[in-house]
Amino acid sequence: MTWAKLLKILFWIVVIGIIAFIILVMTIFYILGKDLVSEIETHRHVSPDRKLDAVVIEADAGALTTSVMQRLYIVKRGDQLSGKAVAVIDSPVIKNKETNSTKYGVIVQWKSPSELVVQYSDAKHIYMNHSTVEVNDEKIHIEFDEMK
Repeated sequence: MTWAKLLKILFWIVVIGIIAFIILVMTIFYILGKDLVSEIETHRHVSPDRKLDAVVIEADAGALTTSVMQRLYIVKRGDQLSGKAVAVIDSPVIKNKETNSTKYGVIVQWKSPSELVVQYSDAKHIYMNHSTVEVNDEKIHIEFDEMK
């Protein structure tokens, strides 16, 4: 066997070893990373007709470089969460003018069985596909109110 063939075989062994190592590291991060984001149900508000719940979930990865997100779900009363959130609020803040303090979060209130208001003082961004969603054959209009 010539040196050229030996070096070629050695090269491919090293390349395959590096690829296998990268796949192993990515797999470990994927498995461990699934539980790194803390998700807590912070609010569950029953609609006035007692048919639906507006549920707020706070998601926090705990790192300085990540935002606290609040996810809004509307589900049949008492049901577990399923499907996608109807809205995601990135870094929502509520300011208390009396104490001049702030905290993460939103204020959720039902105006009527078909109208939901989400209040906040400031947020980086709000992700929402539609302002009206259908849940359990009920059409719900969602309004965002930036409190000043």
